[in-house]
Amino acid sequence: MSTSRPRPQRPAAYTSQCQVVLRRGFALTPTLSRLGLGRLPVDSHLPAADAETVRALTSVPRYYRNQRDEISVIPMLFAQAQSLTTLGDRPLAVLTSSVNSADTDGWAGAQEQLATLSTNAVQRTVESTHAGMVEDVGPASEAVRAITEVLASVHTTEPLPSR
Repeated sequence: MSTSRPRPQRPAAYTSQCQVVLRRGFALTPTLSRLGLGRLPVDSHLPAADAETVRALTSVPRYYRNQRDEISVIPMLFAQAQSLTTLGDRPLAVLTSSVNSADTDGWAGAQEQLATLSTNAVQRTVESTHAGMVEDVGPASEAVRAITEVLASVHTTEPLPSR
């Protein structure tokens, strides 16, 4: 007998109306970029040489096409997530950006619901922005730790450590 779990809900800030506005805005950016207009500065907290690589990669039309394409599939991703009801006992670590939790209505609740998909899950809030969890040393080390713990749990079949 399977236990019915609540389906993850999309955060209120990601409504279909918001998606339409984002898709339309991002639809223009590849063309504007090719014309040398409308380039948005991408701030990176990485060391100077790596930050320069990020700036170079994000200053070309392909970057803006990728952004547009990512935004366009978010409704489909939410629909897929809402149809997922369980991961069983597969290890799952959910790291939540403190900034997203504070700035996006419903984000914290959606992250907590995501963690209920597995009976072997941890959910932690990291004092960081979304990008900071990849780029900033402290938050990135939390992400590495979570990945390492999930891999160890898969390898050993031991439950994830709770902290």
